[in-house]
Amino acid sequence: MATMTAKFPGLSRKAFQHPEDVKALETLQGFKGVDLVCHKLVEMGFERAMLVQSIASDIKTSPRQFPIVHDLVRAAADCLDLEAPTVFVAESPFMNAYTIGVERPFVVLNSRLVQLLTEEELYAVVAHELGHIKCGHVLYGTMAKFLAMFAEGIAAATLGLGGLVSLGLQVAIANWYQKAELSCDRAGLIACGDPDISTSALLKLSGATAASSLQISTDEFLAQAEEYDKMDRDGLDKFYKLVMTVGRSHPYTAVRAREIRAWSASDEYRRILEGSYEQGADEPIVKPDWFTKLEEAGRAASPGAAQTIKSAEEAAAAAGAAAAEGIKVLTEVVGRVGGMALDALQGGLKSVLESAAAGTEAARPAQPPTPAEGGVVEEPGPAADKPSGDDAPDDPAPGKTLG
Repeated sequence: MATMTAKFPGLSRKAFQHPEDVKALETLQGFKGVDLVCHKLVEMGFERAMLVQSIASDIKTSPRQFPIVHDLVRAAADCLDLEAPTVFVAESPFMNAYTIGVERPFVVLNSRLVQLLTEEELYAVVAHELGHIKCGHVLYGTMAKFLAMFAEGIAAATLGLGGLVSLGLQVAIANWYQKAELSCDRAGLIACGDPDISTSALLKLSGATAASSLQISTDEFLAQAEEYDKMDRDGLDKFYKLVMTVGRSHPYTAVRAREIRAWSASDEYRRILEGSYEQGADEPIVKPDWFTKLEEAGRAASPGAAQTIKSAEEAAAAAGAAAAEGIKVLTEVVGRVGGMALDALQGGLKSVLESAAAGTEAARPAQPPTPAEGGVVEEPGPAADKPSGDDAPDDPAPGKTLG
């Protein structure tokens, strides 16, 4: 059971570093194509760009932001006897974590990883990432991430030559990085103190969840690694294994679980737990010439970049002020035009309504007044229809009618 309080003062990376990690790193350091790729790394300031991105978009852990993760990082750093790095939590649906940066290394944990792992499993993963710093992996690990992201750009910028070099370098780095992961799995085990915790974390990386834990057999998962090894007996399977692993940054999880189980039963691990381990300050990783050039270029570029940024900020501020004034004037003009248009619309609508009302009144037929309206109606008298005066005919004689 992990206690998260174990400390190993003075712990040297030599006490737990995987021998194949050491051997592959020596091979990588002798690779002659690194200088060519370095120039593009210098131009792009890759490490700084990654830090800027994390500061701008990820959540930096602290006593007030992901405090549990923050405490786990401090505990793991104390355990492995190194300075605690800055750690970010990045939104991502993928189970992953990585460490980047040489002078100022920092760790990024994907949110899915933080969500799915138990506190003890997360502690083992955090210690694994700190193992990269302890073992000096971050220099070439940063280079690996740069190459993975910008290999096509390097090829285009160097007329294809850089592409050939970067491809070979990617293969060399991937081969070393797979071995480096085995060293860091050991660092995670030293911190958590329980191979079951390390194995359960690897199982979740393979697809297991807390809900499915009762349906998972650790022994059968470990047996998959043995089955994987036996595939070397078939030539076609061996070919496929080579093709599928040549570019991978990590060994397969079943293989990692088998390796950490085997090391947990070793005398080397037992001596570390007992306090009988190799101590002393680790020798710094030798920086190749290309990295020294990178540092010098970065220092030389910083003042000019700062002045450029200042000028750009001033220009942006001036443009923003001008744009704001323009928007203000435009708003006033639009407001005035809109008011005039509204007034004209209202006046026109009023005229239309008045004209319509007048036309309706003119088209209505005249009606005679009625008594109810106060008028007088004169009834015609008995002689009203008869002519008078000299034009009036004589009345017929009584008892006769007109024929």
